[in-house]
Amino acid sequence: MRLPGNVVRDLLVTAVNLGEFGAYESLVDVPEVLRVGDATDVPLGPNEYAEFTLKLNTATPQIVQPEVKRFRNSTFQATAADMSIWDAKGRLVWSNNRNLEEEVLSGRLGQEPQLSERFATLANATDYKLIVDPHTEIAGRFRVSVVSSAVNADVALGSGPIQILPGGTFTGVVELRAPTRYRLVGANACVVSTSLAEWSPSLFSNVAGPCVLSDSTITLPPGVHRLRFDQPLTKPSSFSKVVDGTPPDSVATVLLQLNGLAGVVPSGSGIQELMFVNDKPGARVVISGSRQSDAVSRSLQGTLIGPDGEIRAFDGPVVLANRGKYVAVIGRDPSAAQKVLIATAINEIRSVTQALTRAGTIYTLASDERLEVSMRVTARGRYRTVLVSEKGEGVDLVLIADGLENRYPFEDTVDLVPGTYRFVFVGSGRFRFALQPVASRSR
Repeated sequence: MRLPGNVVRDLLVTAVNLGEFGAYESLVDVPEVLRVGDATDVPLGPNEYAEFTLKLNTATPQIVQPEVKRFRNSTFQATAADMSIWDAKGRLVWSNNRNLEEEVLSGRLGQEPQLSERFATLANATDYKLIVDPHTEIAGRFRVSVVSSAVNADVALGSGPIQILPGGTFTGVVELRAPTRYRLVGANACVVSTSLAEWSPSLFSNVAGPCVLSDSTITLPPGVHRLRFDQPLTKPSSFSKVVDGTPPDSVATVLLQLNGLAGVVPSGSGIQELMFVNDKPGARVVISGSRQSDAVSRSLQGTLIGPDGEIRAFDGPVVLANRGKYVAVIGRDPSAAQKVLIATAINEIRSVTQALTRAGTIYTLASDERLEVSMRVTARGRYRTVLVSEKGEGVDLVLIADGLENRYPFEDTVDLVPGTYRFVFVGSGRFRFALQPVASRSR
């Protein structure tokens, strides 16, 4: 006890027992173990806080979410409380108290990177400490519980072998204090979220930063980065630091012309850059490749960097929003060289107008195209939809809508009122479509 000033004449000190555990010991150590899925009640006096031993039920990493409720009005209700989870080494794993996070920020490296979230990721079955501190001088009976779900996405990256979770590993997190170069082997991945403000997903992209292909390297700046793999990892893969002095990846850019001649990408591991210029904003293109041995063209996937610096993944046709120079990054085929071609793709939606005739009209539909047929109906009545495809082809009528986008059932006959209707078809091949009035029976 330290009193302000230097003149003290009379001082009376009194200790009062305010609760079962005694307010002078502000810490209440709960002896029983709190396991995930269970709930424990504890009485707390003013300015008291409780410490629980928290244990997971399995060694599989878990996302846990602590919850505390206070008993009042004959039931337990949610209440305000500061909560934090600490590992066996005394490092902060999670908290909902930003001030506490700032105090111990230097000790959390390698732990859960987003402490302000309502959930924490616990990596193993060792004991953790859960601290529950009700706000201000709230006293009463509190019920503390923890729920969890198995982690099926995030694992820690950067130490070499990537942990394989049950059902496959989808994403991983790496936290850096200095720029670090890593090599990814056995998988392809893109940065999908990051703590860097200058990296943020664009309107047309589901990635926030660069992508890296198998057996290639990537240099990440300081911060917390989450990488998503293009396929769930079920086989051994690694994400490890590159030794200082290692030369950069060997990438020879292949220059291509849109709708021009094919370029040759040599066989091998790593990535390959394809550079081309787009002169028509909004053009829809497809990047395809074929082995020189079988000459079967396949749509490629990879990363596209636009003239404005936008980075996005592609797998199939892609729309080029801007005019200028584009760089497509694809993976090399380790077994054979490829011929790569960049060509304008057909529009995703093709709109036509058809007259109301009994004979109908013949159309040809590509596999990645959607055909919208507009037809004007002038008389109320029942109409028959006639769709005939060539043998071996498959075309489906997936939508009938009027000018107000009211949907109509896909039946052989449909009741229509005067107006313009839209008939939408998907599939591939040649087909004939007609909308024929059904004669009403006279009595």
